[in-house]
Parts: sequence; C-alpha cells; structure tokens
Amino acid sequence: MKNIYKFLVAGLILLVSCSEDDLERVYYPHSQPIIEEASLTSLSGENQVIAGDSVLFTAKVSDPVTPLSTLEVTFVIQDRLVLKEKIRTTDLQSEISAKFQIPFYANLEDGTVPEVFLTLENVEGDKTEATLSEENNIQINKPSFGNRLYFVMQNGTVYTANRVLGSQSEYQTPKLNLAETSIRFKIAEKITSDNEIDYSGFVWGDANDQLAIIEEDGNFYQYTDPLIITINQFKFDVYSFDFTVDAERYNPIIVSGVELEAETLDGNSYMSANIGFSTDQEVEFSGIDNLSDALNPDFFEYISDTKAKFLGLSGSYKILYNTNTGFIYVEQSDAVYPNALWICGTGIGFAQPPYSTTTSWNWSKPEDYRFCRKISDGVFQVTFYADDFDMKFFHQRMWGNDDGSEEENSSGYTITPTTLMKAGANDAGEPNGNFVAGDAFTAGVYRVVINVNDKTIGIESVE
Repeated sequence: MKNIYKFLVAGLILLVSCSEDDLERVYYPHSQPIIEEASLTSLSGENQVIAGDSVLFTAKVSDPVTPLSTLEVTFVIQDRLVLKEKIRTTDLQSEISAKFQIPFYANLEDGTVPEVFLTLENVEGDKTEATLSEENNIQINKPSFGNRLYFVMQNGTVYTANRVLGSQSEYQTPKLNLAETSIRFKIAEKITSDNEIDYSGFVWGDANDQLAIIEEDGNFYQYTDPLIITINQFKFDVYSFDFTVDAERYNPIIVSGVELEAETLDGNSYMSANIGFSTDQEVEFSGIDNLSDALNPDFFEYISDTKAKFLGLSGSYKILYNTNTGFIYVEQSDAVYPNALWICGTGIGFAQPPYSTTTSWNWSKPEDYRFCRKISDGVFQVTFYADDFDMKFFHQRMWGNDDGSEEENSSGYTITPTTLMKAGANDAGEPNGNFVAGDAFTAGVYRVVINVNDKTIGIESVE
C-alpha cells in the first residue's frame, strides 16, 4: 500500500511539472500587425539632414489581438545597406522613438532620399512589411567644408591641404618633396592646437583598403607606389574620396611585354607579375637599370642591357623586382615537389653584389628563402651568396609535416665536398637534418645541385 501511494504521488508531481512547463509558453491567435504611422526627420524636425548627422525615427505600431515583438528598420542609401536594426516592441500598441546616424560616404548626391524598409513582427511570427513613404522621409545632403584639410601622417607629421580655387571639394598641399614610396596617413577636417586629430570633425582613414570616414579607433590608410622617386603633392576630393599624388616616378618596369604592378610583402616594396616563359627564350626588359646586376643567375643569362635568356623549364613564373635592392626574384609560388624544391634557413643572400645575407626561418618575402630551379626530374639547382649557412630543403614554400616527410634530410645524403658543406647537428651532437657550412667554407657565391633520386648534393664556388 505504501508503494502504491508513492507511485501516485510521483505521478501527480510529474503531471504538475508538465502543466507548469506548458504554462510557460502562452499561445496567441495569429493576426496582422499594423504600422499606423512612421516618419524620419532631423533631430530638429526638418525634412533635410546633412550626412554625418543623426536623424529621428518615430513610429506608432499595433496589433489587434497579439502582442508585438520587434520592428526591424533597414536603411539603404544609393544601393548601399547602411543600417539594419531591430527595435523591441511590447504589448498590443507601441510608440517608437529612435535616433540613427546617417553615414557620409563617397559620391553621395545632394537630395538623396534613403530607402527605409520596415518589418513589424508579433510574438507569433506574423509580419507586416512596409516602405517609408517619401513624404514621411528625409533628404540627405553633402556636408560643406572649410578652406583647409590636414594630412596627419602616422609619425605625427601634419601637412596642410588648401582648397583648390573655384572648387568646393578638391584640396591639395603645397610642394612636399618627400622621398617615400609608401606612406600611412589619416585626413582630418579639424586638428587641435597640438596638431592632434580632432575627431569632432570628419576623419578619413582605412576601411577595407579604401579611404572612408572612420572613428577614433580607425586605421591609417596606406598608399604605396614603388616607382615613386619623389612625392611633390597630395591631392584629395572630399566628395569622391579620391586620393592622388603628384610625383616624380621611375619608368614602368616591363618584362616580356608585361608591366609589373606594385606589391608589398612584409613591409618590402616590389613590382611583380606572373609571366609565362619558355626555355632559352630571349626575354626583353625595360625600366631596370644595370640589368646584369639584377638577374637571378639560376633563371636568367645576361645578353644585353635590355635582354636576357631564360634558363628555367617552360612555364608560368612570378617575377618580383625589389625596388630597394634592384634584385629580381623568380619563383613558382604554389609549386611543390617533384616540380620544386625550396630552401629556408640562415646565412644566405642574393647572388649579386652588393652581397649580404637576408634569409631567415620564415616564408614572408622572397628574401627569406630560395626557390630552386628544376634541371631534370629529381635534380635541382640553386645559386646564392652565403656566409656560414644553416639551411634545409623543403618540398613546398612552407613548413612540411612534423615527421619530416616533406623535406630533405641531410643525414641521408652524400655531400661533395664536405669541406664546404656538411650535415648539421644539434648542441648534443645529434643529426638535425640541416645542411650547414663545412669547416673550410668561406663567404662567397656558391652553386648547389641536389639530386633527390640518388641522394647526392654538390656545392662549388662560382666566383
């Protein structure tokens, strides 16, 4: 009898619990929410506003039988989605008042009327959609600017730009004479007496690699042109957001009819392009002084000041011309073994004067590593300047597997001569798989040929 009583009590508790769970969710009949009124004005109640200012959105919404949930407001200006926000609504009726900022962006036209889409939803998911009528909407106009803007460089230097006579939007600096190929800056409408940016005015900076209006935590915009010799003037249009420089430039660099384009890698400036070459092709160069000192000797044989023979296997290669050193790097960036071998390590540099070592255990830029030229199946060649090197051959332009299966281990190779190169070891004297300078090695230019098929590697001086 006691057991029966216990079961009855347990069952009653369970029924009560289920009933309580059901009571947590109240169901309402489906109905149609109503957007009774909606309007957009300036904060002072006018039907026009300047871009960058805030606007006041008001609405009166209701539902005859079902409590409201949210009102979603979406702003689209000249085909740009600029704002989407959900406003909480409650009960059967709700009066809404909300402030939104109208952004200022490039090429905004005076008198632009935003598209404002409204979606009212009740707690049962029933929705009513509407578009704000033009008579209840606002017109957005461009802001006006004073006679000066300020280019604030990342290092704190400030250059004043004056408005061009007869223009409402174009500004330019006086003559600058800057010997820079890359600059980082913000453009400010206002600055303080200490030459700091005053963010109460408009400020332009970087937004996804484009100049745009930014807040105080926004990034500096970077402009790079490796062909620049001297920047003479900054120019900026406050309505189109177009920035240009008046500069003295080198002639364009053209290789095999392809003009190289600017590229920045790990802070270094290059001119680069992917170009197709054929073995023994005579390649035309223009825009490069002292071509003989710029060529990678593994891939090019100098013919004249404007011509060199391509030595590599036929295919597409990336050419990277370092605008600072004047050296030409050649690689097939995505090539992997058996079509490629890569060297990474320390103590190696470009095989042309002025000699210096640049490699490191990194893959950020072509100075960090070397791409080997494939001579035949399983046989590769690389020529470099070296000074007490410590390196390894990899099957790709990046680190391999932890088990070493994607790299060549020096322990399995016959090295000739061992006076110039030998297998590396760690501090405990145990083999580490690296190739290092031999005991008789001296700084100089060397050519290395590695045969993966028979596990042999040879090194010789080419000076």
